[in-house]
Parts: sequence; structure tokens; C-alpha cells
Amino acid sequence: TLALNDPEITGGVLLPDGVWGVNLAAARLNFPDKGLKCQIPPWNNMDEGDKVELLLHGAVMDQKTIYDASEIGERVTLFVPPNRLLTGASTLSYKVTRFSQRPEEGPTLTLFVKLELPGGQDTDPDYGHSELAIAFLPENVVRDGVDKDNVKDGVVVIVAPKSGSGLPYPNAAVGDVIHVGWAGQTVLSAPLTQAQVDAPDANPVRILIDEATLLAAGDSDLAGLSVSYMIRDRVLNQSEDWCKEARIIVDTGNSRLLAPILEQADGLILDLEKLGDDLPLLKVWAEDSNEFSRGDVIVMRLTGTTAEDKSVDIVVRQSIDKNPPVEVDILHSNPGLRSLGTRSAIYSYGLERNGKIIQRSKSRTITVVGEPTRLAAPIALDAPQGALDPDAANYRIR
Repeated sequence: TLALNDPEITGGVLLPDGVWGVNLAAARLNFPDKGLKCQIPPWNNMDEGDKVELLLHGAVMDQKTIYDASEIGERVTLFVPPNRLLTGASTLSYKVTRFSQRPEEGPTLTLFVKLELPGGQDTDPDYGHSELAIAFLPENVVRDGVDKDNVKDGVVVIVAPKSGSGLPYPNAAVGDVIHVGWAGQTVLSAPLTQAQVDAPDANPVRILIDEATLLAAGDSDLAGLSVSYMIRDRVLNQSEDWCKEARIIVDTGNSRLLAPILEQADGLILDLEKLGDDLPLLKVWAEDSNEFSRGDVIVMRLTGTTAEDKSVDIVVRQSIDKNPPVEVDILHSNPGLRSLGTRSAIYSYGLERNGKIIQRSKSRTITVVGEPTRLAAPIALDAPQGALDPDAANYRIR
């Protein structure tokens, strides 16, 4: 008797009902030429000549025969071709046939495949997701901002349906979760309900940014804090981009110092191509001797959320070595800022004296454009002197 165990699938997520959810990445993108990667555990008395077949709805998708002794006792990797998996329920199994014996089938996995990305196709990728929109309650928060009188009420972020679509956004599905980024803080919605999918105007998707979150994010400068959202569905498909950001002025009276200035930014935009490998340089103007003193420490903080919804929180300390008025320069690592490419970087600082923070600054939100990571430059192997032969039939580029 063969001991046949559940196959292992690369990607996706185990859903609460015990069904294995397969997303677009697992089905088609992780291995675009091969499809869904499945690994068959070794079976008892595995031997040369054994054949294993991967089955989708009972049809053979891939197979392998054990020819080498080094393969015995190892997992067997097989693939479901990318064009064979469609959105909906599927069954996945495998069978093993030993030499001159009848095949024996392993366990069957029930799959839920979903290939549609929440939000649909982004047709304007440089300026936030073209199909996602944002609104706020109370409505005057956009005009007047958040202050010490209304901060306790919080701010409600609304996923605003586009007129005539009949959906809160393209490919909306039950179980989707909205991830709202508020100046580096992340707040999640409750999973989407059927009523919100069927009648979004009557059942809008609302996410409360509560007082604790508003205070943790801190006050803004006059340009406002960055607010945006992206979507993940129940099998971890993610919208192609965050929605176009809105900026909300926050002044709760808790932050009195002016926000720091990023030297390499052009206004409130930082181009990663122009930044290159240079260290980001922050400037603080310590002018008032009633607020700043020699020996104080500027505790600079960079926060934000990457396009993959990972939090960034970097702290750099710089002492004030001269008596005010003085300009204090603070450098920090390049990768931390680069990781926020296509998102926003929020800078603020605390003023530390005798080991205690005595005052905090307002925040400055910088929109970061460009690719977070850069690949190494290609090398032209056939240009040893820096020039290619124009008569050559082809060139080798590494």
C-alpha cells in the first residue's frame, strides 16, 4: 500500500472553509511558462520506474517517471498549465503507478481559483489606479481638515463608486478587504459583503480612521497628509495600484515645530532616478532658542507603506552641535526611501532633551516616483573600447 499525502501548492491561501484559494500570481505569474506549481510528497517504497501524474478534474496535466536513484525520497514537482485554470471551483489530485501495478490515486484538493484583480485594469499607472476613487465623511474634512475640535470624531474614508458602474469598483467580490494608508498608518476595512457588492450606493464601503490613528500619524504641514487605499481579495489578489492619493490637512494642536525639508525633493515630489544612490538629506531649521538648544537631539522619523503594503518606519538621531539659530542636516539610508517608490514618504521629528521628547514637528508628505529597485546596467560584451561594430551581424549583451 502506498502512503499518498496531500500535494503542496506554491502560492495562494487556505480559506476558512478548508478550500485552497489560488490567485492570479500562483496560477499564471509566478511561473508564466509553466503555470501552477505543485509538489507531490514522496510515497512509501518510492522506486525507479514509478510514474506520477497530476490531475485537474481527472484529466492529466503533467507527469514524471522516476529514472534516477537520486530522485527517490524527494518531492516531485509538476505544473498545471496556465491556460487550464479558470476562475471557479476546481479539483486537483494525482496518481502514482508503480512498475507493472495498478495506479493508486492520492487525496483530492478542492481549489477556488480567482484570476480577476480587484479594481480591474489600471489604465493610468503613473497617477494612482484609474478605476479607484476616494471620498470622505464628513465632507468638509477635505476643505477644512482635521483639528483639535473634530479629531475625536475620526474621519470616514469611503470607497466611491464610479457613476454608472453598479459596483464599488471593477471586479468587486465578497470578502475583499480595503487597506487604507493614512500618512504611514494602515487601517483595514471589514470584508466586503454581498449587499455592498450588489448595491454599493445603498451600502457604501466605509472605513473609520479613528482618533488614535489620527494622533499616531501626527499633524501635517500646509500640503496635508497623504491618504489612499488598495484592495486585496480573499485569495490575496491585489489591485494593480493604490488609488490616487488625497491630501488632508491635520492640525490638532499637538505639533508646533515646522516640518522637516527633504533636500532632494522638488517641492513635494521626489524622483528616485534623480536621487540615484545618494543619501536622502533632511534639513531642520532650529531658529528659536526658546525651542531649540545646543545638545538637543533631532529624532527624525520616516514612515510609509510600500506598494506591497509593508510598513516602513526608520528613525535617525542627530544632535544639535551649535547654538541656535542653526540649520541641522540629517542623512539616512537610501534603501528605506527607495522602498516607497510609487507611494508616499512621511517625514516628521521629535525634539529630545535630557532623554525625553519635549516637542514634535508637523509631518511633511513626499510623493515618491520611480522604481523602488534598480537593476544593474547591461554590459555590451562586444564593445571592449566602448563602441559597437556597426557591421556586426549581432551583439552579445549581458
